[in-house]
Amino acid sequence: MGCECDCKTETRKAPALREMKLEFLYLDESACEPCGETSAKMEKAVEAARGPLAAMGITLNIEKKHIASRAVATAERLVSSPTIRVDGVDIDPAVTEDDCPSCGTLAGDDTKVDCRVWHWRGEVYPAAPVGKIVESLMAAAMATPAPADVGDFTLPENLQRFFAAKEKGNALGC
Repeated sequence: MGCECDCKTETRKAPALREMKLEFLYLDESACEPCGETSAKMEKAVEAARGPLAAMGITLNIEKKHIASRAVATAERLVSSPTIRVDGVDIDPAVTEDDCPSCGTLAGDDTKVDCRVWHWRGEVYPAAPVGKIVESLMAAAMATPAPADVGDFTLPENLQRFFAAKEKGNALGC
């Protein structure tokens, strides 16, 4: 379709496609209430964001990672469960946690385990709000991706307690 005037119209190429990575790291999606609820809300957020991301030329790659051992937690640099990262960046970097009886039972040995709570628009939520996830995806889509931190990492004490109890053989089948 051409221009009706005598001007020369510029042919524009479609923007280059970009891939964006969404990671969901969790201790147990079925037994841990915060992990299960966050997973379900993440699916809703992905459904809501796919169209706008596609219009921006962005393909969303989703990786769900069950963190089943201390070694995996350390390799993945897990600071709290559940965690959602966009292009390697935690969407709620001010990690706040609260007691998670389901993970304590899962770890066994009457272990106290805390799971992440989420902050969004001045409120605290037990699972990541759909809006927070969508906002994080859109912000990352519009920003220049930053490289993930690759410095030294020490597994937080809370997760060390979880895996220590689980390694003792008291776990309920994670």
